[in-house]
Amino acid sequence: MNDRVAAFQDTESDEARTRRAMLHILEDLQRERDAIRNAHEEWINTVDAVRDPMMVHDGECRIVRANRAYAERAGMSFQQLLGRPYWECFPKGDGPLPGCAPSELFAGGNRQPEQEFALPSGEIFVSRVFIVPRGSGERHALHLLEDVTEQKTAERRIRTLNTLYATLSAVNHAIVHSRTRHEIAERIVRISTEIGMFCGAWVGFIDPATGRMAPAAWSTSLGAYVDRLPASADYASAYFCNDIAADAATLPWRAFAESFGIHSFAAIPLQVDGAPSGVVHLYAKAREMFSPEVRALVLEMGDDITYALETLETERHRRLAESALTDNQAKLRRSLVATIEAIAATVETRDPYTAGHQRRVADLARAIGQEMGLGESALEGLHFGALIHDLGKLQVPAEILAKPTRLSKLEFELIKTHPQAGYDIVKGIDFPWPVAEMVRQHHERLDGSGYPQGLQGDAIAMEARILAVADVVEAMASHRPYRAGLGLDAALHEIEGKRGVWFDAGVVDACVRLFKARGFKLSGIS
Repeated sequence: MNDRVAAFQDTESDEARTRRAMLHILEDLQRERDAIRNAHEEWINTVDAVRDPMMVHDGECRIVRANRAYAERAGMSFQQLLGRPYWECFPKGDGPLPGCAPSELFAGGNRQPEQEFALPSGEIFVSRVFIVPRGSGERHALHLLEDVTEQKTAERRIRTLNTLYATLSAVNHAIVHSRTRHEIAERIVRISTEIGMFCGAWVGFIDPATGRMAPAAWSTSLGAYVDRLPASADYASAYFCNDIAADAATLPWRAFAESFGIHSFAAIPLQVDGAPSGVVHLYAKAREMFSPEVRALVLEMGDDITYALETLETERHRRLAESALTDNQAKLRRSLVATIEAIAATVETRDPYTAGHQRRVADLARAIGQEMGLGESALEGLHFGALIHDLGKLQVPAEILAKPTRLSKLEFELIKTHPQAGYDIVKGIDFPWPVAEMVRQHHERLDGSGYPQGLQGDAIAMEARILAVADVVEAMASHRPYRAGLGLDAALHEIEGKRGVWFDAGVVDACVRLFKARGFKLSGIS
């Protein structure tokens, strides 16, 4: 009997242990289920936190997953989205996005090319597609739809402003070199349509005898349009129209203007001595062309043209007229500084033999600075200063700059004024780098034999020491009016010979390493 009791107790013990093991297994399974559910919820919450619409579709382009942003954009619930072709939800259309047909989408790798599309509202999206393989061999496509409207708008704004700055710079340069009102008008029309973003332009002046506005120059494409202009109009103040179709004042001639593709325009009055003198009309095919920034630049162009007209109207002696033009140039330089490329181009067009000199010096100076370990900010300032280091040559007569024989002592003394002249032009601009000193010091030498200040040693800014070496190397290697280029070897021999005397030793060593060890090359120079 004792044996039966012991056997029963052993059996009961085995059953208890089995139950406990089963409970542990069930508890582990429940924890795994909870972990999976929590992970799924976290994934859903994470995807829903993404502000850009996201959705997954199958091989038939039917939605199988979507985040909250996509559902809100489609204006549907999650249940309404599931199983529907995505073009019935968002973005709405007659079929898949370009390149998103199943035969195209699943034929490539895991990621497809980005697709950009615009909505009727004007919003712009980029669709980035990722292919998601399924366990059964089926493939799904994940679409991330990024709203790039603000980015594209900013890009268009930057392109527009850059184009306008280039237009303004070219206009300033043109009116400085114009000698008659008619010449100004022709150049304004040409620049506004060739460099600017305008589809047409015309410039008119008031006939003193009749008091009527008479077109002086116009775009060829607007010939028939200008012929039908009213003989007189109120040009007392600037007028901007961003949509001809929505402006009641354009009703009498709206259809005629739209037949030329015109949808926005600006009328900028020109006044001389406070009295109406003329007008500049600018036309664009795009609506909403004249934003506040664009208006400000267009008005500035009108101010500059007005200033030029006032200068041309004066009947003073030539010396007084030249003085007025000098004042005008000082005013226009404030506009030219907005685009450094325009300044560099203005200098080089007066001296065809050194075309590209400032750009090559800037490239070499930046490379030397990199070789010496200068930081990115310092390199940017060095490159910027080098691009305008010869700005002062604007005040040197062009016939001296391009003289094909050796300069006389007096002529060389005039040339030597250009560092100080360039400094005087830019010294009032609050650059984050010592640009003005680079311009003034790029002909200084360590031993004090340079000009215009005769500075020595550490009194010369490091950027100016780099610029001095780059300037000499490029100048010697390039052709000049009075001699052929001496070549790179002669240029390097020159700076090595003056190492530590005229030129900073570290700068010379870095420059020589660039050419002899790094294989650096100057554009157009062998």
